[in-house]
Amino acid sequence: MTDEPEPRERQDPTVSFEEAVAIRDEIYRLRGRIMSDVSAVEGSVELALACYFVSAERSQSFYLLIAVRLSLADKLEILSKIVEALGLKSRVAQTVSRLERANAIRNEQAHSNVMVFPAPTRGGLTFELQSLHKTKRGGLRLARIATEELAQCAAWIDGLPKEVYRITNAIAAAATGKDPLAEMDAFDAANKATD
Repeated sequence: MTDEPEPRERQDPTVSFEEAVAIRDEIYRLRGRIMSDVSAVEGSVELALACYFVSAERSQSFYLLIAVRLSLADKLEILSKIVEALGLKSRVAQTVSRLERANAIRNEQAHSNVMVFPAPTRGGLTFELQSLHKTKRGGLRLARIATEELAQCAAWIDGLPKEVYRITNAIAAAATGKDPLAEMDAFDAANKATD
């Protein structure tokens, strides 16, 4: 399981306009990866919820009628209550926390604009990339962008589906009358060899 990325001090140098556009394109690629990967994580959370609430025969109806109407934050709150009810909370508290952080990262990326700003220097104009973020209370915040930080976030999010499948296996075991903690132990043992 991966540790959450640490925010870095943003020290992007000013660059030429062409370099700024190339960096902007890389930022767009990383943002797309983050949003796509968190959407995949959301799908795996939906699978965990379906395993708890419905039979395999009704899972499609569950997705189409219920899951699509819930935000990821709502799904994570429900998942948290399920793991608590099954006695798994102490074993997956970090995972739930990581999932909430991934959702926050995705939301921040989805609700921000990447802009190229002129930065006057002695040799003329150079450019720097900044992102305008909407805040919860309707305000705005301007922040410099570090592509290294976005790449770190993307790599960190990439490890989350495995953590969700670990929970899903335990939930599926409980649904069939098996011990969910024993299933989690078996999943951990089987995956230590591949980590």
